[in-house]
Amino acid sequence: SILLHRDETTSTDYSIIFNTLQKDTANSEKEAVEFIYRQLRNAEPPDEETARGIIDKLFFSDKRYDLGDVGRYRINKKLGLNVDPDIKVLTKEDIIDIIKYLIKLVNSKTDVDDIDHLSNRRVRTVGEQLYAQFGVGLARMARTIRERMNVRDNEVFTPTDLINAKTLSSVINSFFGTNQLSQFMDQTNPLSEVTHKRRISALGPGGLSRERAGFEVRDVHYTHYGRLCTIETPEGPNIGLISSLCVYAKINKLGFIETPYKVVRNGQVALDEPPVYLSAEEEEDKIIAQANTP
Repeated sequence: SILLHRDETTSTDYSIIFNTLQKDTANSEKEAVEFIYRQLRNAEPPDEETARGIIDKLFFSDKRYDLGDVGRYRINKKLGLNVDPDIKVLTKEDIIDIIKYLIKLVNSKTDVDDIDHLSNRRVRTVGEQLYAQFGVGLARMARTIRERMNVRDNEVFTPTDLINAKTLSSVINSFFGTNQLSQFMDQTNPLSEVTHKRRISALGPGGLSRERAGFEVRDVHYTHYGRLCTIETPEGPNIGLISSLCVYAKINKLGFIETPYKVVRNGQVALDEPPVYLSAEEEEDKIIAQANTP
């Protein structure tokens, strides 16, 4: 619950909450839950338990909702939380801290996120996309198995009668055959092959389109330094949307691009220490200098 003291409600900082409470017709938790149900389903809830169940399934059930590793990591980082990374659903603390952050944002006490900053963009590898397609195939197979078991209610059957591998293989084949990003590998020479494998596209499913992409998305951003090559990009409609990884850049387990830096101690470069790989978010509070800086 959010508690507002009388003296706070008159201040401009909390005016957004005060105005919301004035407009809100719900006077109890039960009324609020039923109001949310009506907004989501456009119908009256049969009872309070059903209304609560819809909200729980929407955000708080791990069977229906999944923030993923990246979602939990970003929420913890953004809001300064210490929630266990294994909790992949929203918690009450998350929602309260999100509201607090939005109040700060409305009152210009924090900065708006830069959508082109590489801490807000990540690489979805082929393996991750294939993993998602595999999940779709398994879900279809499970539905087919359930339907066949319902039809053959009293019959004796074996697993081979129920499982059809074509359901899964057709999804995998369509992923490689019809996906927008699926291409034949450039094998003119070994160098062109490596270059093709290191190419990164902002197009495709869940990405941008050439028509919608504006100048800001295509432009060079300061977080590209050491991560994405600022020169190697095609001319024409794909400019800035298709890039290449820098020579020493690598992608971490969350999909963020990291670049290596040498540590400077007491004004001297620590040449005997291994380089430290930092993502765009991790380097924000660091002082970065060129290698030839005296």
